[in-house]
Amino acid sequence: MPATGEEVAASLKRFLAAPDYPEDAERSAQARLFNVVALTALAALVAAVTIQLALGQAGLPMLFTTGALAVTALMTALARVGRLKLASALLPPLLLAACITVVVIRDGLHDAAVMALGAVLVMAGVLLQRRGLALFAI
Repeated sequence: MPATGEEVAASLKRFLAAPDYPEDAERSAQARLFNVVALTALAALVAAVTIQLALGQAGLPMLFTTGALAVTALMTALARVGRLKLASALLPPLLLAACITVVVIRDGLHDAAVMALGAVLVMAGVLLQRRGLALFAI
């Protein structure tokens, strides 16, 4: 018997919800922040891959964009299995490296991926703690 719309909506809501840690309010808040940031990054990267496919672009830029999508999905999975601090610490530097690589390989400062650098910096400000943010900013 096929699933109803309500069942599909409920399962999608459970899938997109951030993990909850009732014993630690700070960790729950960090998990919600990470969830929003990661889902937004996943949506943006899916859009970027779709646009690159629609425009017939291939090669190294597509490889790095797809790699960034895979890394973001991996960090999301890592956060869901309880490694939230590790995922929060690794996601911004890995996405920054991917953005810089795509910018250098494609059109340089004229590339649309330059706008993603600002988003990655905001992401780092939200996810990283004081020491990590200081290292990231250097």
